[in-house]
Amino acid sequence: MLKIDRERTPGFKLALAIVVGLVLTIPLFSVWLLVYDRKTQSEEATASITAGWGGPQAIAGPVLVIPYRATATETVIENGQTARVDDLSSRFGPLVQQPWPEPVVVTSVPSA
Repeated sequence: MLKIDRERTPGFKLALAIVVGLVLTIPLFSVWLLVYDRKTQSEEATASITAGWGGPQAIAGPVLVIPYRATATETVIENGQTARVDDLSSRFGPLVQQPWPEPVVVTSVPSA
């Protein structure tokens, strides 16, 4: 048999390292594609669920409801004389007290 007693040169070692590196990029690229595909599917599923269930929500509580009756007083001028008219039954309804003046609208953005 032919016996080669040459030592490996630095150029050969560098070329061998480059070849090994290129061969190892194949499984690395496969794993990257798998992760990318799962991430895309996760984002699509989140968007689908959010479109079906999510949306703006109004927070309108706590609300304190107190029934009250208000008196409306008008001053009417008839034939040069002023007359005061009290109306007791014109305003009857709940007094609504909220901690903030308007309902708060909350919108959610899904995170990945």
